Amino acid sequence: MPSWSKNPRDRHPVGRGVLRKHIKGRAWYFHFKDEHGEWRSVSTGHRDKAGAVEFATAKSLEMTRREHGIVPDDAKITNDTIVSASDEWLGYVKKSLKPDTHKTYRSVIGNLQKFFNERTRVRRLEQFDKTVAMAFRDWLIDGDRTKKTADNNLIALRAFFNWCIELGKMRSNPIRERKTGIRLFFNDDSKRRHAYTADEYDAIVRHAQPDMTLRFRFLANTGLRIGELAALEWADVDLQGWWVHVRAKTTCDGFEWSPKDRTDRRIPIEGDLRELVVNLKAAANGLLAGYVFPGQEGQNRIKNFARTTLNRLKDVSEPAGIDEADLLLHNFRHYFVSQCADCGIDMACVMEWVGHDDLAMVLHYYRLRDEHARAAMRRFTTGNSDRHEARPLRQAVGHKLGQRFVSSTWRSNRS
Repeated sequence: MPSWSKNPRDRHPVGRGVLRKHIKGRAWYFHFKDEHGEWRSVSTGHRDKAGAVEFATAKSLEMTRREHGIVPDDAKITNDTIVSASDEWLGYVKKSLKPDTHKTYRSVIGNLQKFFNERTRVRRLEQFDKTVAMAFRDWLIDGDRTKKTADNNLIALRAFFNWCIELGKMRSNPIRERKTGIRLFFNDDSKRRHAYTADEYDAIVRHAQPDMTLRFRFLANTGLRIGELAALEWADVDLQGWWVHVRAKTTCDGFEWSPKDRTDRRIPIEGDLRELVVNLKAAANGLLAGYVFPGQEGQNRIKNFARTTLNRLKDVSEPAGIDEADLLLHNFRHYFVSQCADCGIDMACVMEWVGHDDLAMVLHYYRLRDEHARAAMRRFTTGNSDRHEARPLRQAVGHKLGQRFVSSTWRSNRS
């Protein structure tokens, strides 16, 4: 318990509570009941009585105004309609985020508006509470959408409501979870991501079409995303310093492009990658302009490039003996990070090469592979094993029991 002054002048009723002075620090504290009827004590930050009274008065006035729904001008909200606010938000997303992100968010808002068409009473932001959020989640599931899809919709709406709070359109975000309370998200465990083994990678390269083999090797040796490979131009390949640059640019066919994380980075060209680049350069017959991997140009180049590459990857399922579901282009990125880990390359380099500032994201890609786990366990030791003689289990157990018997007998004789 704090030591309060016993002097009557150091106890003073003010507003909705009482001021008391601490006997050691001589600072004033304000004791009051909060909105739940619980007694609370806060320091006024004053040693003079006048300042403490001013603090307690202002605190009491603030609580009274809040109880009666009176808020200051800077705390007022506009409480826009959900339709107008969501349209405004989509306009903001379209200008500031990538087209694919805008497309995803537009789909989520479309789902939300379909949901509200069946619920005429919910029209404004402040009407959207936890109950409505739960109903929207259940509506998604009833519409044959997966739990993962429902979670993704809620995550997008959480971003929307955070934006509304920042602009003073609403007070709090209804889509948030605490340790206790209503659980909105399903948080289903996702399937363990597949990282190709060295044998699987070798089988893919051996059985793929020659032009596709070049693409697969490039992905496995750089950790590039398929969209980054599709956008890679000879202008991004430094043949003097031997670097591959991934950066925002205007492409050779006139389109604005940037990496997913909007971070410029570079990857050194060494080993197998250098041999690959030299072969690609030779195949270009000196025409080092345009895309490194030629093909259809224009606005849909990346989508067509990714679709064609994935289809050719699926073709090797039977001859390579790999489940078709595990043949994904992004798994080459997993393979690259896993190989970096197996080769003992420090995570700072890996983060720089794959374009992640968060170590957790790199670990998200790395999965311990069976052959690496066995090799690591073969190197494991508990220490100086040569000090421990190999004795039969019965002899060792009997020795311990004998020690306990002698010890117990000695203690009984002493007593």
